Amino acid sequence: MFFYGKIIIVGEYMVLIYLLLALVPSVLIGWYLYKKDANKEPKSLLIKLFLGGIGSAFLTFVLSSIANSYIPGIVPTLDGSVEYNIVGLFIRVMIGVALIEEFSKWFFSYYLGYKSPEFDEVYDIILYCGFVALGFATFENILYVFTSDNTIQVALLRAITAVPGHVCDAILMGYYLGIAKQYEMAGNLELRKKNLILSVAIPMVTHGIYDFLIMSGSGLLIVIWFGFLVFMYIYAMKKLKEVSKARKTVYQPVSNMPTASVYFSQSNNYRPTYNTFGQNSMYNGNNMVNQPVMPQQPVQQPQQNYVIKYCPNCGKYEPDANFCSQCGSKIR
Repeated sequence: MFFYGKIIIVGEYMVLIYLLLALVPSVLIGWYLYKKDANKEPKSLLIKLFLGGIGSAFLTFVLSSIANSYIPGIVPTLDGSVEYNIVGLFIRVMIGVALIEEFSKWFFSYYLGYKSPEFDEVYDIILYCGFVALGFATFENILYVFTSDNTIQVALLRAITAVPGHVCDAILMGYYLGIAKQYEMAGNLELRKKNLILSVAIPMVTHGIYDFLIMSGSGLLIVIWFGFLVFMYIYAMKKLKEVSKARKTVYQPVSNMPTASVYFSQSNNYRPTYNTFGQNSMYNGNNMVNQPVMPQQPVQQPQQNYVIKYCPNCGKYEPDANFCSQCGSKIR
């Protein structure tokens, strides 16, 4: 997140117009993300996430200042005072811009969204990351709009590029956070950790490529940037629709993920169970038979419900405890 310019003094009505130009893209995208959610999330949580996105912009300022103090010049400047070769620019954009911004947004998405008790469907975390990104993008948009000499042009251009771009990065971030949560609930902490790393690394790469191409000043790379922008929009929307349509809970396994047969009961509602050897194989006597396994219908127990419990914080299997023996957290 970086910008250079002076504050433009405008009349009262122009201020309202500029604010609308800065806010409308975020409102429309936020409405679309919310509409795609089958089981609506609490509006109070979404507001908190949006404000967290604004907070991530301030965190970006702090981390950029710290990075620049330890590695002078790691955050690139756009005022023309410094010229970079193509490799130097790429490194600075990836570390000084993309990594810092995406980590800042990930931080708020993780602690406000991933750890929220409302997070029970994979699409939820994409929605959460999207609202954090919209908070960040809205704050950034307002700064650009009020520090630009060409306000209308800048606002319109960012409405179809930068703001959706932030959301595309957020969709990818949420996609991998959702997978991480599924592995966490299955007790596979190694793959949980891998996908947590990917939830920062993948958005960092797409964000970095976006910024590098447009900051390069090369006519050829600008043309490539347009193609990359279209590809990113299509790919992110494909992932969004895929997760939204599947309506998977975080308790359901990732495809081909080995997981124990589990009964989950919550308010007398049972979740489907899966074969120990995964969705795409089944055990038949002494042999493994490669054929789909349909979700088993849980056996109704008139006297009691059997619940296999996993710690929501560290993923440790605790069948008979109310508190995790590893981290001390309360178990659902």
